[in-house]
Amino acid sequence: MFNKIDIANMVFEGVSRSISIAPKFCSKIKHKSSPCIICYSLCPAEAVTIGGPGETIKVDWDKCTGCGICVSQCPAQVFRLRHGGDRKFIDNLSRSITSRGDLVITCSDNPAYSRQTAVVDCAGIFNVVDFIVLYLHGASRITIKYGLCMECPSKNGRQILEQEMNLQQQTRYIESLEGMQKEMRRFRHDFKNMMSGMYLQAKDGDLEAVQSFIQDMTADFDSQVGSQIRQLTQLGNIHMAEVKGLLLGKLDEMKKGQIGCEIEVLRPFYGTKMRVTDLCRCLGILIDNAMDEVRGQEKPMVSVLISVQDGCTTFRVKNRLYHAVDFHKIWTQGYSTHGQDRGIGLASYKKLLEGYDNALPFTSVENGYFIQELKVKE
Repeated sequence: MFNKIDIANMVFEGVSRSISIAPKFCSKIKHKSSPCIICYSLCPAEAVTIGGPGETIKVDWDKCTGCGICVSQCPAQVFRLRHGGDRKFIDNLSRSITSRGDLVITCSDNPAYSRQTAVVDCAGIFNVVDFIVLYLHGASRITIKYGLCMECPSKNGRQILEQEMNLQQQTRYIESLEGMQKEMRRFRHDFKNMMSGMYLQAKDGDLEAVQSFIQDMTADFDSQVGSQIRQLTQLGNIHMAEVKGLLLGKLDEMKKGQIGCEIEVLRPFYGTKMRVTDLCRCLGILIDNAMDEVRGQEKPMVSVLISVQDGCTTFRVKNRLYHAVDFHKIWTQGYSTHGQDRGIGLASYKKLLEGYDNALPFTSVENGYFIQELKVKE
């Protein structure tokens, strides 16, 4: 049975270590198909042990020399050198704990704080050990307030968010590949049966039936695997992690809602002069609007195009139109073709773009399709 002092001693022993570990970023821990064992293979002291999916990373601290090889070589940045002077750092934070046990911590880039708020360079540097120590100092409720991490000049918050997004993207990529592998196995099994039927048709000399059979077989393969391969190929042209993460999330959402999606990225896309957060919000609104229109319809489909050409990046979202649209009202908050308590997205979209002279929205209806375009001049 440990008392409070024993726990504090153990916790401070952990705080004094020069390297912190965030197992949630580890691809080996997150997914069974990951082959990564870089930290294990490069550690000169043989102090690192990696568990399987759902387990954790273990470090023998008696062997660890703190050389930092794991920190510099890990592609997911699971290992980090801890901020210097941990005890002093925690002591300074503890002075902001109120008499009720409340502690509010905010990064220096967030202007919304009071005199009783503890300000740090980056609110993303904390781990569970820090919170346990603060609890032992009397903080019964801890609130973390982040600023605009993706635009943080210190790059710490951006780095952490990029780690999260990269991990999510890796997981979704692996899940997509595993899904294609399963479909390939199923198609291979069906292929044997289909070829048996075609063999008899060919033997009887029915060439028309053979041609029809091959067309059906090709269409079946395309519907099972081909569309997924095309999606992954197009996503490979997107080199902006935030936009790729957004599209992967929307693809997953559409898959669950049984909505088809065509993605076309004509040239490598690296970014625009719009703020990252605003660009993702705008694209998210356009895609959500398209999904709402086709959801529940027969063969619902949303098309997304990204084109980079002549100093201009064009984002186009297209969907079949099933409701009459009043173009004089679509930018008005509260207007929607889908009932009450909706119609907020496009109004927010218009307001976001008011702050950009280089971003031009276009809306049109062509051959029964509702088309939203956003052109950003670079």
